Amino acid sequence: VTKGKKNDATPDDDDEENEVPIDLKTQPIPDQIIDDMSNRFCIDHMSVLLQFLQLLTEGHNDAMQNYLREQPDNQTSIDLVEAVVTFLQQFKYCNRITADVQICTLECLIEFVQGPCSENQSEIVSFNIGECLCMILNDGPGPQMYKADLINTGGEQMWILRNKAVELLVALTEGCLAFSVSKLLMSTIRLDVLAANMILSYEESGLGKDTNVLADALGAGLSVIQDLVKPEGSGSELEDKLNLGCGIFIFFKVMLDQQVLRERELGNKEPVVWLDRDGRSIKQVLRKKENAPYQHFNQTVATIEIARGDAVERVYFRVLVKSKVNLPERSMNEVKNTVQRESGDGVRVADFFDKCIGLIHEIDYYEEMRNTRGLAIVHKFSVPLEWLSLGMSFAINLFLLTRVSFLNDDTVARVEPGDEQKILDSMGRGIIVLQALQWIHFAMGPTRIYLDFQWRQWVQEREDEAMRTCKANLSIHPVDRDAYSKEQTPPPIVWATTLMMIAKFWPFWQRALYLACSFLGYYVTPVWYCFQPLQVTSFSPKLMNVVLAVTTNGKSLLLTFGLMIIVVYMFAIWAFFRFSNYFDEEGDFGVGFNCDTLLRCWLLLMTYGLRQGGGMGDILMRPNWSDDMVGERILFDVLYFLLLIILFLNIVFGIIIDTFAELREKR
Repeated sequence: VTKGKKNDATPDDDDEENEVPIDLKTQPIPDQIIDDMSNRFCIDHMSVLLQFLQLLTEGHNDAMQNYLREQPDNQTSIDLVEAVVTFLQQFKYCNRITADVQICTLECLIEFVQGPCSENQSEIVSFNIGECLCMILNDGPGPQMYKADLINTGGEQMWILRNKAVELLVALTEGCLAFSVSKLLMSTIRLDVLAANMILSYEESGLGKDTNVLADALGAGLSVIQDLVKPEGSGSELEDKLNLGCGIFIFFKVMLDQQVLRERELGNKEPVVWLDRDGRSIKQVLRKKENAPYQHFNQTVATIEIARGDAVERVYFRVLVKSKVNLPERSMNEVKNTVQRESGDGVRVADFFDKCIGLIHEIDYYEEMRNTRGLAIVHKFSVPLEWLSLGMSFAINLFLLTRVSFLNDDTVARVEPGDEQKILDSMGRGIIVLQALQWIHFAMGPTRIYLDFQWRQWVQEREDEAMRTCKANLSIHPVDRDAYSKEQTPPPIVWATTLMMIAKFWPFWQRALYLACSFLGYYVTPVWYCFQPLQVTSFSPKLMNVVLAVTTNGKSLLLTFGLMIIVVYMFAIWAFFRFSNYFDEEGDFGVGFNCDTLLRCWLLLMTYGLRQGGGMGDILMRPNWSDDMVGERILFDVLYFLLLIILFLNIVFGIIIDTFAELREKR
């Protein structure tokens, strides 16, 4: 359509004079003509038919993918795969109406081959699909005329169309070990068109602009203001302009890998090089293009290796900014350190994916923070805030160590008024602000993630228990899983369970302790600032192992310590009633020194006795050989030394050392 709407259906000379020519290179097609085209060619009906065919093969349905190509149970077999490809090749124009149908057609073809379905891959490639896809991607004089309507109406459909074309191109190479198919596909495309689109994607995403220090600083300032006013987050990255370049880069990498595999299969000394329609290879085309986009996509695209049949295949994928920004390294290390490694393959894989689901929930929670006003800036600078808080904690303690004189004339340590007091107060206010921001970030981030994980486990345990009860009672009614969800649980139970979960979450109380110590250090006494440098344990895995060595088996240590208290109490009663005269009679508490009461005697044995290398024998006066209780006294000293100094203390040390060994083995 190259002309505007006529005044009459029958053309005459006057009508020809009133015709308004449309320059499709600069102007969009009028809406009236678009509506006429839509009605004439039944565009809506075609979209529905294509979506129906797509849904038939949804979920990598290999049986339906092959059945659409060939129906062996019918007398006449209809090749719908060929029909859809031929339909796509009929498009010579690209505007607001045809773009929607082209997108539906490309999505349909993508579902035809994903899985992969090698038969459909081979057939689609044989119909010269590469040339059709390059026409969609081409920015030359001809196709640009067809895309003018899209460009002048925002261009969103044009980018979606290009993304779908590249997605189909990548899907045609997925798991394709028939090198003849890949070689044929390469011979039907134009690599310079793909490379130009990769560079265009890079530039249109704002990554190819020349910037200076002032512009970077201004951009950072505007970003902070935006996080405070209206944060945007990462958005839908799989539909942005940069995704087009990532898809083309992945196609290049896959084709290069297949050339290497083909070279190894043939055992050639010369490298295998496949050429495009213009006789150029991938490396030749990339050498002529800018290097910056290639380096960027090389850092953006990651790879894993999967077993597909008897072969190992490299799979490339885009690493989203959402994952880079929102996935802490400590969470990834925790998954690697705690995943099952000794069970069967099925158990290990299931455990790994369960933990990865937790990482996905963590990414979603942090992304929600990035989209929340105020919290966005706290999350964005969470790591610098942690380092700044650690530096401030060491600075304030170093200042106390070198510049402050304490007045010890009362029970509360105070700082002498003056300049030192003003500096200390300023640093105290700063550390309160830093700790408060970190606590907010921790409460809205890791704490919510922990509660989400705990609630999912709680619901799963209730469902499993209901399933076991149902099987034990031979019930024919299925378990209603919705009845055990958090939403169906009464609010008092939800609140009480949540508080119990938080009570078991030690990192939450650790952050709360740092915040409380910052307030106590500012308003009560600077003594509380000494706890702040303990934050260093969060920055070093080795120091964290020291803490875990005590906390991991904390229950065993507490039980051992409780038993030790009981044994010390038994020795205290023995000493109080039998050996009180062996204590220092000239002590501060009169006859019997600290053993004039049973409580003081127990405290003496707990504090001084356990700190002596020889036990209570180093504190008590030596017995006289002529004394009637000399044998009992020697038995008391030896038993105290053997049971408490050697046995119990070494049990405590052994538990801690064994925990170190377990942590090292897990790593």
